[in-house]
Amino acid sequence: MQKKKSKLSNMPKEIKINKIKSEVIPACITPFDEHLNIDYASLRNVIQNFSESGIETIALAGTTGEGVTLTKEEKNSLIHFSKTHFPEIKVITCITDFRETDINYARNADCIMFTPQLFIKPSKESFFKYAEKICSFNENIILYNNPSRIGFDASEHYEELYRDFKNIIGIKECADFSEIAKYPKWKWFCGNDENYFACIKNKFNGIISSTANICPKIAVKLENEELWNNSAKQLFSIPNPAAIKLILKQRGIIKTSKMRFAIYEDSKEQEILNHKYGN
Repeated sequence: MQKKKSKLSNMPKEIKINKIKSEVIPACITPFDEHLNIDYASLRNVIQNFSESGIETIALAGTTGEGVTLTKEEKNSLIHFSKTHFPEIKVITCITDFRETDINYARNADCIMFTPQLFIKPSKESFFKYAEKICSFNENIILYNNPSRIGFDASEHYEELYRDFKNIIGIKECADFSEIAKYPKWKWFCGNDENYFACIKNKFNGIISSTANICPKIAVKLENEELWNNSAKQLFSIPNPAAIKLILKQRGIIKTSKMRFAIYEDSKEQEILNHKYGN
């Protein structure tokens, strides 16, 4: 099958950005204390900052949230904490588990985001059976299509997914941007932070973003495109979420920049801390 092009130039005709309300969904970090336990006081600060910036939905336990290092009990606790202390904010939980029996906690979220099965490069049949299983856990499902990381391009099967999987309400897209008009019932979310403004100009609904941990107001207001793009580029100059945690610690929002991921000190850290970011 011939590969589809993933060029922004293939996207629909641009619309004026000042007439758009973008749906900004931060891919929330998971703060840890010195002993690598979840720091709920810091998490409260992070979500409070989102709330004050006009954020209405957050994504928990994804890659930025170091979800593969969290137990199912911890993931359920994150959902419960957010919904208890910030009931006005909807919660998307990200499926990063390898066993289907470990995702019952996802029923407690407002929405599930999932990728095709990690690492195994599934066949079409295997992916569709997996998607069917995921859809049984929640009425609202977002598919995260990131073939460069997963090794499987779900966009080749959008027509069948759109027809047969009514629970799939949206796509976080990192690959093919050219055919969103074919699937008007889906919400489309930018999956590459540096493409955010370009995607919004080309009729995407919003973004599910790591950079929004640092610059939520810029994302919501759709202002200062250059600062946003430079910030996103800087944040991803070292493995994610190291830079985000360094900056949030510097701002006093979280207590430590500790990670469960095996990410170590980087020579670029001081440059990252000295960079000018928006809010």
